[in-house]
Amino acid sequence: FSDEEYKRSGAVILSDRKELWRKAVLIKKVKEPVPDEFELFRPEHLIFTYLHLASPSERPLIEALKRSQATAIGYETIEQNGQFPLLAPMSEIAGVLAAYFSGIFKNIISVSGQNISGTEQAKTKMAELAAQYPAVPQKLLAGNVLILGGGHVGEQAARTAALMGSAVRLSELSPARREALEKKFDSEDLKIQLI
Repeated sequence: FSDEEYKRSGAVILSDRKELWRKAVLIKKVKEPVPDEFELFRPEHLIFTYLHLASPSERPLIEALKRSQATAIGYETIEQNGQFPLLAPMSEIAGVLAAYFSGIFKNIISVSGQNISGTEQAKTKMAELAAQYPAVPQKLLAGNVLILGGGHVGEQAARTAALMGSAVRLSELSPARREALEKKFDSEDLKIQLI
């Protein structure tokens, strides 16, 4: 949506980040807060975004949130009927990208002893594929692929790798999840072996 469409709907567009944090109470973001924003947190803020607080690298964010006494809700913690619906789209993207990476690693990256070559070509190819997401590259065979875990990421990685023409095996421990995946993959006529 354009800025004009937001304005017609009543939104106020601010170009100054500090002014936005000063005026707003509810801060809804796509990306987690970045270090330049930490000093802008206030006790009256309700920050709704991905937070990834389990990562040790997020210690500065945790400390900033504690100091500010702002209320922060991580999308990744929203649970509904035992599922985490706001993580599903990101997990699906991660699965597609994992399949892309496997193809890139097999076809572009070369490892010999401690030498790794092809990284610049791999970056270029990944940028090209990411721009075409969720298209399935047909000339990037990933070879034999083993995926551990049949959650959202594993399911999408298996699906994408199979559509890329790879021989795919997916390991899933839960009998109920295995059965659900078998039904899905069969209905899509995907040749994915569950182990």
